[in-house]
Amino acid sequence: MALLKRKRIGLNDAMSVVTRFVNACNRHDADGIAACLHPDFDSIQPMYPSRNFRGANQVRRNWQAIFDAEPGFRLTVLRSASADDTVWLELHGAGDDAEVAGIFVMGIQGDRIRWARIYSALVDPVPAPEEQPAVLREVPPLDDAVPGEVAEAVVEQDLIAPVVDIERSARRRRDGDEPAGQAADEAAERIVEEEAVADTQGVADAADTADDGGPPTEAVDMASLPDLDDDAGGPDDAGSSDDDTGSDDDAGDA
Repeated sequence: MALLKRKRIGLNDAMSVVTRFVNACNRHDADGIAACLHPDFDSIQPMYPSRNFRGANQVRRNWQAIFDAEPGFRLTVLRSASADDTVWLELHGAGDDAEVAGIFVMGIQGDRIRWARIYSALVDPVPAPEEQPAVLREVPPLDDAVPGEVAEAVVEQDLIAPVVDIERSARRRRDGDEPAGQAADEAAERIVEEEAVADTQGVADAADTADDGGPPTEAVDMASLPDLDDDAGGPDDAGSSDDDTGSDDDAGDA
């Protein structure tokens, strides 16, 4: 029980030492920072081995240079953890012109920080996105048509001929259904029939012209021709009629 109590006190002491270190940094107290470190403090930077050094005085000088360059610099502890005499800190430091972020792993000996493994770097600023100006395209007036482009056809409603349903009109007459627009339907039907007759006559004329090589032949009215059986008579009657031609003697007397 006594061992657990001493261990718990030791953990609290380790975290309290690190807390004093962070508070001295935020006060910009370089001497107070050095007082939290062991005289043989080891600064270890695994990502930059050439920066490793030993000695609390060097740490004091480094932090004093930071305070002089960034008067508004301040450390913020984002997360922390401890085990035995080791403390883990996630730190974020920011001044007027620079930011730094990283992980500090510190080893505590007594009431001083004996070593620190530092994984930190400057934060790259995120550039503000450049606003791209909107691309404006000038629309040419209707008179200035672009060569090679086909203008969109405009269809006038009044130029579209109505569609006549002939079968429906005939069915209405058979069924005795006489709507108010019957006269219009009948007129439209007559127009369609006349156009059909005109088209048929045009086809016939074109055929006659193609066969004869000349203008079309006029139609003959068959009703105007004489009845050959009743008026003209047969071949025998043409030479034996006394009334019309007379006899040979009468011709000689004359």
